[in-house]
Amino acid sequence: MKLKLKEGCVVRKVGNDSVIIPSSGENLNMMRMIKLNSSATFLLEQIQKGEFNRDELVQLLMDKYAIERAVAEKDTDAFIAKLREQSLLEPTTL
Repeated sequence: MKLKLKEGCVVRKVGNDSVIIPSSGENLNMMRMIKLNSSATFLLEQIQKGEFNRDELVQLLMDKYAIERAVAEKDTDAFIAKLREQSLLEPTTL
């Protein structure tokens, strides 16, 4: 399944960090703001560029940071779980 960030989410740089701020209608919901580390920021940037599935994101993370598959899978799964927990992803079909 391909992953896509929901419309209306705002991504901002705050100092050296990035945050996702979901919107509800016309208002940004600052209470649900999510702070991202560098690998999560990288994954988010990839999702914003196009639709990727979980395995493609794992491979991108491995390539970017030269890490083992198990580490990339753990980080990617945690990132996707956080986005799903906050209802920030729209699953799309292949």
